[in-house]
Amino acid sequence: MKKVISLLLICALLVLSLCSCYSSKSSRKSKKLSSFFNDGIYENNNETNNYYENNYYENNENNYDNEYNENYDSDVDVDVDYDYDYDSGYDSGSSASVNTNFSSLNSFSAQTLYDETFTQDDFRGYDVTVVNIWATFCGPCRSEMPDLARFEKSLPGNVQLITICTDASSGYRSDAIDILDDAGYTGITLISGSGDYSSLLYDIEYVPTTLFFDSQGNCVGSELIGTQSNLESAYTSHINSILAEMGKSGI
Repeated sequence: MKKVISLLLICALLVLSLCSCYSSKSSRKSKKLSSFFNDGIYENNNETNNYYENNYYENNENNYDNEYNENYDSDVDVDVDYDYDYDSGYDSGSSASVNTNFSSLNSFSAQTLYDETFTQDDFRGYDVTVVNIWATFCGPCRSEMPDLARFEKSLPGNVQLITICTDASSGYRSDAIDILDDAGYTGITLISGSGDYSSLLYDIEYVPTTLFFDSQGNCVGSELIGTQSNLESAYTSHINSILAEMGKSGI
């Protein structure tokens, strides 16, 4: 009888030991599976979040690039016959590259410093019109004005130079007159206007800025930002480049 009881006790202990081992293994396995699924979900969420965040960023970037390219293409790759004057029908002889960074002056009306009117029609008799945009508060603008005045007087009949004073109509007309008189400038200065004139001034970020226009009022060639160490040389180079594109002799 004692042997039977002892055998039963041994069997019970073996069963308890096996259960304990299974429980321990199950617990470890459960923890491992839990860790796997939790880590897997976390990683997938991270990958998913990164995927959508990157796609959102990339899609926006792509949309921006596409929009920019469309706008850029629409500005540059336009098939326009700049040789034909759509107002009067004559061949202007201009085929210079249009500067799309700034508005053209195809249709505008402006007031001069001495209350005269200046419009796109005043470009008609010139192959190139140089437009220097300045302000009375601008020291560099004032310092280059004597050079500008001398250059304006030296130009041949197919090229003219005018200026636009951006602040003369804001109470600084007398200052503008004094600056121009002191420099010896006797050409035309515009002080206010409408139409394309307003659009052009909106494009101006720095003074002085010098732009070039053909007889149709198209902004052509490249702009000059800031003062030039040799104004005559810089302006002449730009004018001659534009005239060469038109198939005409330089100045």
